[in-house]
Amino acid sequence: MTHKEIKNNIHNKLDVALVAYKSLLGDKKYQNRIKKAAKLIAEGLGKEIKKVDPSKNNKVQLKPAIKKAAIPVVKKAAKAIVKKAVKPIAQKKPVATKKKVVSKAK
Repeated sequence: MTHKEIKNNIHNKLDVALVAYKSLLGDKKYQNRIKKAAKLIAEGLGKEIKKVDPSKNNKVQLKPAIKKAAIPVVKKAAKAIVKKAVKPIAQKKPVATKKKVVSKAK
């Protein structure tokens, strides 16, 4: 059974079992609380967790894929380093500051 089917099944069973509380809480609150309770109870049920087979070595299978993906990145990084090394650093020329012109009023 899937997780959703299990949750719906629990919801239906709780709904039948707790009918007496429907009149006390009101229909909307009752349905909301039944829904939340079913969700909490069904948590972890119906979900299959894949177990890692210790006999298989996953690291060996992953290494070639990682190397192939990393090669273009390494080449780009090497090219960027070479470009930075080739560019000469240009010295900045001193900028002349503007002198303030003071007009003399007579």
